[in-house]
Amino acid sequence: MFLFGEPVSVDTYAAFAEDLRAAIAWLNGLGLRGEAGRFGVYQRFLDTMVEARRKGTTDKLAGRQQELINTIREVSELIYMHRSFSALPPGDLKDRLEKVLTGAPSEADEGTNTWGRDFGFELVVGCELAFGGMLPNLSGPGDLAVVADTYRINIECKRLQSRKAFRSRIKKGAKQLTKRARENPTTTNLGVIAVSVGKLFTDGKKILVGSSREEVKRLSARDVARFRGEANREMLASINDDVHAVLYYLSVVAGLPDGGLLWTRQIAFDAIDRGSGIRPELFAMLRVLEKIRDDGPGV
Repeated sequence: MFLFGEPVSVDTYAAFAEDLRAAIAWLNGLGLRGEAGRFGVYQRFLDTMVEARRKGTTDKLAGRQQELINTIREVSELIYMHRSFSALPPGDLKDRLEKVLTGAPSEADEGTNTWGRDFGFELVVGCELAFGGMLPNLSGPGDLAVVADTYRINIECKRLQSRKAFRSRIKKGAKQLTKRARENPTTTNLGVIAVSVGKLFTDGKKILVGSSREEVKRLSARDVARFRGEANREMLASINDDVHAVLYYLSVVAGLPDGGLLWTRQIAFDAIDRGSGIRPELFAMLRVLEKIRDDGPGV
């Protein structure tokens, strides 16, 4: 298994399980019950994996590959939140983390109870910004914001469950960004819609297969860029003047020939030219998000 580029070994599973244990302890320290919901399920599964690998009895876990794939993605995201936000005062973060803990253990089985992973996507986008040195603001009625002296980037996050939902989700995000601008009339408001497309590619259970980490990067970049291209006309027909960029985010587990698994993310984005060029304030954020492709945790 690979996590953040670590090689396959018994110790990798053990380290992964310990990282999850630390993240759960962080949640407990905030007054949440980190082990009571789906992350407790992941913890018990990883402990079983570690013990089986130590004893050489992994054959007894045959048929649980899907559980492993789901666990790697979900746990990787929580570990990323812990690493990004553990030094911050709880504030609004606690409320969001409490929601992240909800939902079915398997993404493929979440049905209409998408709340936990929806809030998780918001926080993962915040992690990407924090990783690049752009601390997100989690207060206020919107999903996320980046607040500077002379402008504010409002970010509304939409996690797609189906391709046909794209237009309605973009329209909703655009309306929300209009509301955010009206709520902050004394500054320049820039609006970004962040769209998670991972479930469209994986259905919550498939993996991306590559011959190397480099090919995984190439294939994931191809997939998210293809979606962006196919959705471009529909996106432009669905936004309003308060939308200045749309970010497409792909988070998947990839499989390598040696049996290793890794969590990887890719992005593509459209910055909207309203006749006077792309707003320069957006470039700082887009440069931060470019780090996902180059040196962020994952591939």
